[in-house]
Amino acid sequence: MKLGHCCERVADPCHDLQEVVVGEICLMEPGEIIPVDGVFLSGHNVQCDESDATGESDEIKKAAFEVCLAEHRAYEGAKARGEEPGEVKKDPFIISGSRVLEGVGSYVAIAVGERSMHGRILKGKFNPAFTASWWRTYEK
Repeated sequence: MKLGHCCERVADPCHDLQEVVVGEICLMEPGEIIPVDGVFLSGHNVQCDESDATGESDEIKKAAFEVCLAEHRAYEGAKARGEEPGEVKKDPFIISGSRVLEGVGSYVAIAVGERSMHGRILKGKFNPAFTASWWRTYEK
């Protein structure tokens, strides 16, 4: 099992995952565990197992943010014209704790540490008071 790797710029050497910051470009390849939450930028045939975070055992195919944005705009345009819009199915979100099953790509970090999905799960697991307060905030 490999932990994912992040770089300030794709061409730069990689550094310690403890130093990853929001906005940093991260790379992924098969067998890696995603260390931070992110938005998929580009790549080829990326599929992830998000079962640790979501409980769903299905492989989730990822699509680049630009592709997802175009699909969403087409959906909104169809609604505005009074047409029956198709279902929006593409997913650009990379969830920390997920395993990359196949494909390679890059994504931008949007949440790290205890603010990431995996960080929130771990914090709630070891601190039940955090879980209760987080859900009260979420429900408002």
